[in-house]
Amino acid sequence: MKDFQPFDGFSDNPAAVLEALYERVYEQEMKELSICNPQVRVEAVEFKVWEGQWVGAVVTPWFINLYILHRQGESWPELKLGKGNEIAIEFPAGVIKFTPRFEPELGYYLCCSLVSPMGDYDNHAQAVQAAIDAVRQLTAIPLLDTTAQQPDTVQQHEPISDQEPLSRRDFLRGKRPETEREPEQVPIRNAREGLDAVNAALKL
Repeated sequence: MKDFQPFDGFSDNPAAVLEALYERVYEQEMKELSICNPQVRVEAVEFKVWEGQWVGAVVTPWFINLYILHRQGESWPELKLGKGNEIAIEFPAGVIKFTPRFEPELGYYLCCSLVSPMGDYDNHAQAVQAAIDAVRQLTAIPLLDTTAQQPDTVQQHEPISDQEPLSRRDFLRGKRPETEREPEQVPIRNAREGLDAVNAALKL
């Protein structure tokens, strides 16, 4: 396996680096492919520091993905590439399964596919708003009406992933789920399914 150079993380918002990377991929590899929606451009949206790391989404003509990127000065575990190394991370909205990846410009990072292909979006603004909504709902702390329900009857959110979740602390320590199993490959049949999975966790 190729020995990648170490990467110290991003001290500043990584949005510009992500946009440059995927704009190059689009021009060199994807532009002529039918999977691309010509009404959608490359844009990194809603990147912010959440629990010490950079979290946000990237919109391209062929996907919307969630990202967790290493923030400089913060702990970051050793990530393993390849099938079967997915990591389930616990967010306020539920548990999301991320795939470790590597790019020289980004270092090792975590990615979760939300939408692909992008045919359901009529324009770029619509796709960007969907990505913004997903990130905000993913990281929002749910507000519970304690006057309407007793504590022992409050309904709990169902995890989006069936894999045992890792807290941020365990993730940064490089801990793996106690029960490793082959991740179930669920194809995105509809361009809304990825975002619907995030939204559903908040409505249960």
